[in-house]
Amino acid sequence: MIDYGEFFGILAALLAVFIYLPQLILILKTKQTRDISLLFLILILLCNISWALNGYFENSLSRLFSGIIIIIMTLPMLYFKLKNNN
Repeated sequence: MIDYGEFFGILAALLAVFIYLPQLILILKTKQTRDISLLFLILILLCNISWALNGYFENSLSRLFSGIIIIIMTLPMLYFKLKNNN
């Protein structure tokens, strides 16, 4: 039997990755983060740490892995934002 909750959780995680991927690629290419808010990046990081912890404690692999993937994708953006201070 299909667990529809996990199915849609995985679908949401994949869509979230596709949302961040173009921005991450652009930042890695140009090293420019001028148009991205530092507060936005910090809130995204905190939000996804919370989702990953929620997924861990609730035994939801989709929430856990989506949180971890977005954290991994957010860290380089935050790094370039802080490094270039632009």
